[in-house]
Amino acid sequence: MKQEEPGRKLLLLRLSAIVFFAELAHGMLLYGIIPDLVQNRFPPSGKLLFGFLPVKEEVAGLCVAAYTLAELVFKVQAGHRVDERGPDGILRAGLLLSLATVPIILLSKSPEVMLIGSFVHGVGAAPIWPAVISSWTRGRTAEERGAIMGQILTGWMAGLGIGVIAGKFLVALTGRAELVATCAPLLMWGITLFAALRGSRLGVPAHHGVSEEEAATRSRRFPPELRIMGIGLFLQNTAFGALIMPFNFLTEQQFRLTPAQVGLLFLLGGGPAVLLLGPMGKLADRFGRRRAVIYSMLIVAPLIAIGPFLAYLPVDPWVRFAMMIPGLIVAGAAYAFMLPAWHGLALGRIPEHQRGRSLALLMSIEMAALALGHVLGTPLYTKIHFATPFVLAGVVFAALAVLYWLGFILPPEGPDTPPRDVDLHLPPVSPNGAGSVPDDPAARPESEGSKIGEPGNVAP
Repeated sequence: MKQEEPGRKLLLLRLSAIVFFAELAHGMLLYGIIPDLVQNRFPPSGKLLFGFLPVKEEVAGLCVAAYTLAELVFKVQAGHRVDERGPDGILRAGLLLSLATVPIILLSKSPEVMLIGSFVHGVGAAPIWPAVISSWTRGRTAEERGAIMGQILTGWMAGLGIGVIAGKFLVALTGRAELVATCAPLLMWGITLFAALRGSRLGVPAHHGVSEEEAATRSRRFPPELRIMGIGLFLQNTAFGALIMPFNFLTEQQFRLTPAQVGLLFLLGGGPAVLLLGPMGKLADRFGRRRAVIYSMLIVAPLIAIGPFLAYLPVDPWVRFAMMIPGLIVAGAAYAFMLPAWHGLALGRIPEHQRGRSLALLMSIEMAALALGHVLGTPLYTKIHFATPFVLAGVVFAALAVLYWLGFILPPEGPDTPPRDVDLHLPPVSPNGAGSVPDDPAARPESEGSKIGEPGNVAP
């Protein structure tokens, strides 16, 4: 197995580059450049968008919504194509489509064309996550799942955060989000496409080695436990999404913090989450992924529920700011512990021949839940009480932790190997999907079906 390590490291480097630069381009384009671009290009003038919507700053939000909707709608189908044909073709086509839409979005003088470009941009981005995760997890042992998800999620969060900052910086540097700001996301998408094209194939179709009829039968079976896990995923992401906008309002209106202090709080909470995703993923593999999810939620729940009541303390805003720092750092570390552990548990329940579309389905559930949380959070804050979304989110996290502990929604970790069909007459596929390795039973990891009689393995 040692001779495979350089290939695995190169594969991880390529996949990490794809995720990092793609999310860097997303953050730069959608959250860093378009909002300022819209304000400069489409001042309120009485013009109607598609004949009935006024053209104002809301166009920026509509562009983000159009992108998110397209990615949400097409992600499961993209995951199915990854399983059916392999990740390379669909990933490269998607990246090329996204690359082509960047100048359309940023150079268009029409808000309608900008919205359509944002939608098509989301269609191109849909295959990225299914292709990357299915490529990197194929052939890997069960003990590595948390570490794998931690590595990939680090690239996602770091890229998105840096992209937002870089986009804002470019707009401020140039004064207008025109030529320089347009070239930057083009460059990021170009690097992403280069990483996808460079080197050997990322993978092969998951159904290789079986008949077309058998492949069609297998692809229709979704793991039932995955559907149950989707309920918990939806609830926890809805609760999380409901906190994002109220946190801004709470810190500025109730805590009376300055924008610089609020930005620093986001950094103190998000920084540990990004930096610790990889190490925490490895720790979750050792500690137990199920326990990592439960304990993380039990830690975060009271911190979220109690936090807004700091507004009632008769102290200076700087004291309130200092009191929030330890809680945010702990919450960020707990989030880094939970996220790769939860996805690692999901990987353990997904057969490799369904990994692309099953993971795409989970990501679609996450996106839909976050969108619903964004919709619910602000009314809960403004219409009921400023503490309502935080208390509600804390209750949801605590209730889910109890349900997970009792064995509902979140299944137990065993068996280590997801159910899969093993054709012992075919040589095993190498981890990068580019070829075969010698058919040496002693060299196979346990997840390849080397233990006879265990769940998920087939006796000869």
